[in-house]
Amino acid sequence: MSGGSRVVRIARVRVLRGCELEFESILGSLVAVRRGIPGMLRLYQMRASDSDGLVEHLIVSLWRDQAALDRYKASGAGQNIPRELVHTIEDGSVAEYELLAVDDYDVF
Repeated sequence: MSGGSRVVRIARVRVLRGCELEFESILGSLVAVRRGIPGMLRLYQMRASDSDGLVEHLIVSLWRDQAALDRYKASGAGQNIPRELVHTIEDGSVAEYELLAVDDYDVF
C-alpha cells in the first residue's frame, strides 16, 4: 500500500446465540469511548442474520492512511477482537484493504 492511500479495515464477527444484546451493548460503549481517534475518518456498523439465526456483524472503518491505522493498532486499542467482547463471539476475522475508489450515487 502506498503511504498516502486511504485504508479500509473490515472486522467480521459471528455472535454467539443468546449474546446478541450483550455484544451490541458492549460494542456501543466501546465505539463511544473510541470516538475521535486520530486518522479514523468513518465507522460503519452492520448486522445480518443467517438462516440458522446466527448474527453476524461487520464493523468497517475508513482510515486517512496506513500510518494512522498502524499507530492505532500499536496503541493496543486496535486489537482484532477487544477482550470485552471475546466471550460473546463465535468467530471472526479482520482484513485491511487499500481504498481504490469511492463512487457516490444517490446519497442518503
